[in-house]
Amino acid sequence: MLLILYSIGAEWRINTYLTGISRCSDFRNYDFVKHAVAFREDTMKTLYDRFGILNLFNPLRPNGSYRLDLAKYEERMVCKMLCDLARQEGFHLMINIKFENKDVEKLTPDWVRTNIKLEGIFEGTYECPPDKEKEEFRESLG
Repeated sequence: MLLILYSIGAEWRINTYLTGISRCSDFRNYDFVKHAVAFREDTMKTLYDRFGILNLFNPLRPNGSYRLDLAKYEERMVCKMLCDLARQEGFHLMINIKFENKDVEKLTPDWVRTNIKLEGIFEGTYECPPDKEKEEFRESLG
């Protein structure tokens, strides 16, 4: 992690992360660097483009904001996992939801079934407090 913190420039940080992640054996916490290091938005986008959001998404620690293009397979799979998590842990945990730049009042099973298809832009923030986490379900997604 120190290498990433003190690497000069975004390209060095990205390459250091990509080199280190392949050596990680603690899959429960492999994304700690992503959370601990204040990557700029453009750096995170580059990481997602080079490594794939599905490889960087950790269902054991899904809290965060997402902007997912459902036309991209990997992003659609992350969206489905987030919706499954919300179904198990509580739909109210997904907040600030937008679909195709339109506000969505709340996530519901009918809304997910109707709208999560092969296209569209889904935006939302998943915030689950520790007492609501369903550890076994999260592990089944990982």
